[in-house]
This record gives sequence, structure tokens and C-alpha cells, in this order.
Amino acid sequence: MRILIVGVGSIKDPGLAALEREFIKRASGFLTVELEEVREHRDRGPEQIREKESTRILERVGPRDLLVACDEKGKEYTSRGLAKWLGRTLSDPGTGRVVFAVGGSEAHHTKLIDQARLTLALTRLTFPHDLTRVVLAEQVYRALAILNNHPYHRG
Repeated sequence: MRILIVGVGSIKDPGLAALEREFIKRASGFLTVELEEVREHRDRGPEQIREKESTRILERVGPRDLLVACDEKGKEYTSRGLAKWLGRTLSDPGTGRVVFAVGGSEAHHTKLIDQARLTLALTRLTFPHDLTRVVLAEQVYRALAILNNHPYHRG
């Protein structure tokens, strides 16, 4: 079982980029966690940007993959709740990868949201997508640590 995090664009701040890589590296100690970036799109309007960026993300999702769209309107979990959901999902032999999608500054297009099996809100607050990626990578690591009885999560 593998986890893929797909983000739009690259993280510009070197400190945030290093932190994201660190959490992915730590998470990869439990199972394969990969990061892919899709090119940001610069177009005339937000709808075209959302559509093109979401298309690029969806091109990376296979037929057996379970798509999770990160969106502020999604379902909120505690860290333990996310770990429990992830544990159930990872143990399903019919699932290929769990693919977490983080949209760009214009968010996801409805076609991506509609195809997602879960729409996940990391918070109701609005974060820059660079910071959202770091928070997601940390929560994936935390969930895997919980599932593996690692002392990182003490809550």
C-alpha cells in the first residue's frame, strides 16, 4: 500500500519545502509515501485555472486509487480519527493508493471533488496551499505513527 500526495506547484519557501520533505521522509519509514507536483496554471480566470489544475491531478489517479480532496468544506477529523480512517482504508485489498490532492490558490474544480471518495478539511481556517501541504504531510506522518504505536503522537 502506498500514499501519494499531489500538490499544485512547488513550495516556494525553502523552510516549508524542507519541512514537507522531512515529514514525508518520516512517514516513509512506515510505508511508501510519495509526493508529486503538478504545474500551476496561469489562465484568464479562476474557473479555467481550477479545471486545468484538477485535470492534471486526476491524470495521476489510477482506477484502484482512493482520491482524497483536501478542501475546507470537507469532513473534519481528529488526528486519531484520521488515523483510524486511514488504517481501514490501507487495509482494504481493493484499494491501490491513497491519493491526497491539494489544490492551488483557486482550490479544486467540482469534477475533482465529485470523484473524491473523501473530501477532507484539515481545518476550517484558510491556509496558503504551501502551508496546507506541510500540515497534510505532518498529519499523514502522525496518522501512520498512531497506527504503528510510535511515540510521536502523545495526545
